[in-house]
Amino acid sequence: MSDVALLPLLPRGQMLELQRLATVGACFVRPGDNLESSMPAPNKVGEYLHAGLVIAGLDTPYMQMVAQRGAAVLASSLEARSVGDTIAAAIEQASMPSTRNHILETARSWYSMEVQWYPVLQHLESLGLSRAVNGLNR
Repeated sequence: MSDVALLPLLPRGQMLELQRLATVGACFVRPGDNLESSMPAPNKVGEYLHAGLVIAGLDTPYMQMVAQRGAAVLASSLEARSVGDTIAAAIEQASMPSTRNHILETARSWYSMEVQWYPVLQHLESLGLSRAVNGLNR
């Protein structure tokens, strides 16, 4: 248990240092916490990916996209056994030598606004809204 840290709020610098030293980041957002969006804590997910951390999270459509890229292990529920098994699996995945580099590459090649918004921008352009697209590409 000494490898698991439950933290209070930390100053940003300390949080980034902790992420640099960590191998797994937890992001267990309850399914009903954010009814207006399918993106649970996207900033936290992005921070973890850009730090090269395996994410232990809850099985949601958004987190499934991250897991499909080999960057997350998902719990089927918030029950203690499911969360514990997920964290254990994430720690095991993080222990593989290539994992951090794979996740960092995933962050660079997929988890960016330019990549994720490209299909939307293409569609806007196909609608004749190239002026709007050019404004978004600045």
